[in-house]
Parts: sequence; structure tokens; C-alpha cells
Amino acid sequence: MDTDLLLVQDLCARLCHDLGGPVGTVAGALDLADSAGEEALDLAKDAAASMRARLRVWRAACGGGVGDMTAPALSEMLDGVLAGGRARLDTHGLSEDVTLPAATAQLLLTGCLLAGEALPRGGIVHMEMTPEGAFHILPEGRVAAWPPALAAALAGEARDGGPREVLGPFLISLAQHLRHDVALVRAADIDTPVLAITPSA
Repeated sequence: MDTDLLLVQDLCARLCHDLGGPVGTVAGALDLADSAGEEALDLAKDAAASMRARLRVWRAACGGGVGDMTAPALSEMLDGVLAGGRARLDTHGLSEDVTLPAATAQLLLTGCLLAGEALPRGGIVHMEMTPEGAFHILPEGRVAAWPPALAAALAGEARDGGPREVLGPFLISLAQHLRHDVALVRAADIDTPVLAITPSA
């Protein structure tokens, strides 16, 4: 099967999976609304809010970007989304005055989502900008490990992870299209490699 078509199919499957949970919760809560009253409605509202937040991030990451963004706006968009709400974004290494170009913002959103997947038990996703203009993303938490499909995609290997590991290959494909370089970089005293995203020269 064509690689691009397979990537699109896996992205669609992943999107349906991520939204299916909240949609099912809303539907179930509304079915119980007559008997459970306010409790069911509150559950439906929470699920709808989760679904709205996920849709915003997926639309920004996969639907053509969101335009230029600041670090606070990026952090707000990802609030409650990373690792299913078990991880949070730390942007202290990125000045609030910096405006991220649309292409960079789209890549950083995708990179942060991927870092969330590297934190199955939750934690913190750190993001910073180096003096050279590179953006570094580092997941910190228990059992922090980048999905294997990311390293495979960076090495140019064929994908076989399916929808669950589609974000790594998608990030690489997106970076190539938007003229950015992506690499996993080892840093001193840190076990987990840093994801470096750099505008191509």
C-alpha cells in the first residue's frame, strides 16, 4: 500500500479512537440523564469539554495548523490533553514574548503530543528554545520512553505500528513538508533523548 495513504488511514483511525471515548461517555450520560439527573449531565459536560479540547489540538496538528502562536497559547491548547490529562506542559524554557511561526507551532504541537505518549504514567513535557534557534522537547516521568516508531521513522524504516504509533511517522513527514529537521539528541545526565525540532537552513 502507498506509504502516504497508509499514513492518512492510520491518522484517521487514531483520531476516531481518541474521540470515541468522550463521545461514548456523552451518549451514555445522556441516556442516564432521566434517572441520574445532574450527575449524568455533569459527566456529559466534562466529556464534551474533553472532546472539544482534543478536537482543537488534532485540528491544529493535522488540519493545516493554527497560525502563529505564543508559548502561553500553546500551553493552553494542550492543557488536559497530554497523556490523556496525566501530563502537563512546561514552557519555562521558552520566553512568553516569542511568537512561534505557524509551521513551527504545528510541529511543536505534534511533538508535544508525541512526548505525552512517551509518558504512559504521566509526568511533565518540557519545552525550550536554544540560543541556536532549535526547539527541544523532553518527556519527564516514570517510564519515560519515546515510542519506537519515532526512532524507526527517523531511520527511514518502514512503519508497522499502526494507528497507536502514527504520530512519530506523521511528525517526520510533516517536518519534511514544512522544511524542518527533527532528531533525537542525547543530553548529558538525561536518560531520555531530547526531541530537537529545527528550521532547516
